[in-house]
Amino acid sequence: IAYLDFVHDIAMDRLSPAPELAARISALPGRKLVFTNGDAAYAQRVLDARGMDHARDLGWMIDASHNVKDPLEDLLQSVEAIMIAYAQALLVNRRRLNEAQEQNDVAAAQELLQDVFRTDLRALVAEARLQSGGALDPIGFFRSLKVRQQLIEERGSHAQATGL
Repeated sequence: IAYLDFVHDIAMDRLSPAPELAARISALPGRKLVFTNGDAAYAQRVLDARGMDHARDLGWMIDASHNVKDPLEDLLQSVEAIMIAYAQALLVNRRRLNEAQEQNDVAAAQELLQDVFRTDLRALVAEARLQSGGALDPIGFFRSLKVRQQLIEERGSHAQATGL
């Protein structure tokens, strides 16, 4: 934590409010996703400096500081995992879970939750994504766009970036 506090102790005076961006983000339907390799406090400071209400606009925050995989592919995989976990959570029988909790039956609650979270919903989530206009195979679609190659051509193969 001390390391993150140190590297994120950056003055935000170079950032200015972006009311048009904030309005466009707020107008988007559904939950907003913020992807960052910073921690929550840093992301909130950036959103605040840009004039965005982080309490309202920040829906999810995914740490994308991995250095083994393509970071954009990693984010696509993270979003997929979140969508699957959310769909699985919707299947939890809340009445039975509440009963197990009230009876202090930890084993029954665990079995109920594990049964749901062992259910493979990948095909269902993919179909829902397709019906809402998304790609059936997000990574395959992303790769077909050759975004990584374009970025390498623009920035060079040894480019390094930090911060915003």
